[in-house]
Amino acid sequence: PNGLMPTAATGTNWTCALAARVTCTTPGPLGVGQVLPAITVPVRPLDPTTGTVTATAAVTSSSLDMRSDNDTDTEVTPIRAESDTAISSALSIATLAAPGARIDMIITVVANGPSPLNGDVVVTDPVPVGMRFLSASGPGWMCGASRGGRAYTADPDDNGKLECRRNARNVAAGALPVIVARFQIDPLATADAVAAVGTTPIGAVQAPSDTRAQNDRSDATAVTNAAGDGLRLFVSDSDATAPAGGTISYDVIVGNRSTIPDPGPIVVTGAGPKQVRVDALGGEGWRCDAPAPRWTCTWTGSAILEPGQTLSPITTSGTVDAEATGVLRHDISVSGAGGAGATASVATPIGPKAQLAVQATTTPQPWPIGGEGTTNIVVRNDGPSGERGPVAVTAVVPEGTDVATARGSGWDCTIGTRIPGAGTTVRCLAAGNGSVPVAGLVPAGDSLPPIAITVALGADATAVRQEISVVGSTDSAPHAATAFASVGSTVDLSIVADRRWTPVRGATSTLTWTVANAGPTTADAGAVTIAVTLPDGATSAGTGDGWTCAGSTQPMTCTLDGALVAGSSASFTLDVAVAPDAPVGVETPLRATVSSDGSDPTPDDATLTLTSYVGGPSSESASAGPVPTEAATAPATATAAASNEGLPAGAADVLLRCLGGLVVLDLLAMALVLLFGARRPRLAL
Repeated sequence: PNGLMPTAATGTNWTCALAARVTCTTPGPLGVGQVLPAITVPVRPLDPTTGTVTATAAVTSSSLDMRSDNDTDTEVTPIRAESDTAISSALSIATLAAPGARIDMIITVVANGPSPLNGDVVVTDPVPVGMRFLSASGPGWMCGASRGGRAYTADPDDNGKLECRRNARNVAAGALPVIVARFQIDPLATADAVAAVGTTPIGAVQAPSDTRAQNDRSDATAVTNAAGDGLRLFVSDSDATAPAGGTISYDVIVGNRSTIPDPGPIVVTGAGPKQVRVDALGGEGWRCDAPAPRWTCTWTGSAILEPGQTLSPITTSGTVDAEATGVLRHDISVSGAGGAGATASVATPIGPKAQLAVQATTTPQPWPIGGEGTTNIVVRNDGPSGERGPVAVTAVVPEGTDVATARGSGWDCTIGTRIPGAGTTVRCLAAGNGSVPVAGLVPAGDSLPPIAITVALGADATAVRQEISVVGSTDSAPHAATAFASVGSTVDLSIVADRRWTPVRGATSTLTWTVANAGPTTADAGAVTIAVTLPDGATSAGTGDGWTCAGSTQPMTCTLDGALVAGSSASFTLDVAVAPDAPVGVETPLRATVSSDGSDPTPDDATLTLTSYVGGPSSESASAGPVPTEAATAPATATAAASNEGLPAGAADVLLRCLGGLVVLDLLAMALVLLFGARRPRLAL
């Protein structure tokens, strides 16, 4: 159904094609009374809506089916909200966990979707033995139900109660503001008891429509402690998951929780995962070296690490391999001279992290009234990891238009029914396969082939605004774009003349010009104008049914009084008088350009330039000049320029035209030389 995206289609002995319409085929046979294995098609709603969806399945075969009334089945399914809510907590690394110390716990609640989070979200925290609750707060959280503790037992009436709640309204996927909860460790606790407190699971969340209980309790802190006095390590990673192809960083803090100073040297050693390339390593007061695959940092600050003192942090960051999978494990240890060392480990799951984006452009500009326009949609992946697919694009085309086609290489597009007040929804799906490598359907930095949506506009169409969104599998967050197309008249005009122009000095030549409108819209009345650029000194006069001409010299314009509908043409006659003193034999252009108030998609054929040479009157001639004496005994070639002066009435002159005329002229000149020798004939051209 519209609004759902299939993510797979599987079944034993079935071959399935994943698209907006899922098709599965099996070679058979299917015996009488037999049932084929089921086909499973997981789907995901594209829009955060509720209500119901209706799915229809149909079966066909190559054999004759005697009954068609049972060849289809329909299932109506309600859509319910499902919003996975997770909690994580970490001890603040600002202070050491020592007897009597006050520790801040950072509690983070994350809405993982796919539906928006709505309703009351409640965070509770059972305070463990050896600690008592002091206070809690966070932006937008109401922690008034919390109660401070007065003792360090396991009884909530003694060691306190943490309870914070907030009312969520359409919260999309992402983290809510953090809660900072403060606890105090029993001042009489032993070192072993303090270490146990530091690793106690703590924190729980409850929320409506939560479908996964596995991540509703915080089951780890950001620190691992070694029992006994001496040095202590605090280690935290920068993200709950490490994006394949992205970056990850770790902060390492060393502290002295013993009762005696540690004179050093203090050395921290880390063994990072092979899937991470170390890009940066260092910290104020630390000298670090990072030979693969281990790194070492030595404290070069103050010579003695006093009891309760914390050193400045070491930060290491690197790039995760784009093909990395599984879990990144980082093992870190510290050693000193004054007490026992400590070790810490942090394990970070690897999760692909694609970042889809969609861009839409419209052509032509403006879209023609009564014609068609095209919206071109491109989906790209900004990375850092690949998008596995499938990828779904949704475009909403407003009322007043009809979607003619929607297509793109590798895309399966469906055009929905036009809904009054809402327009037409186009959905296109590019299928992927969840088993492909991390590079996936759209590798980082690449784009999918474009989608072209052709829209037909009515006669009363106005500006068209289209809302477009894309959602993937790896990047399941929707990304939107807007395509805006202005709408105006598009008039494809052209102009032609009925004959060649043959200007003669002092004479008038007549041409008939025809203007055609190839559409798709009508040129308004009085909007079609022809501007004629005349030769120097020439004058003109234009006539034609429905045309109004102004000016007889530069510039000369003629305007069509009525409208010029698409597919029609209009003609007028133009008389051009060449000046009596115009030079003969000079190349002279005559140019006409037609225009209107609409946009012309092919302006080249709206201008016509006629070029010819001005000829003299019929009584004039030009001499080819004397023939040299030696021409009588040697081959000779006479070269002349011929122009068309018109054919005087009753004249017996020979009219030479085009290239063939030049060849005849050469042969004639050679014959005259042979016939007359050194005599000088006069050639009338």
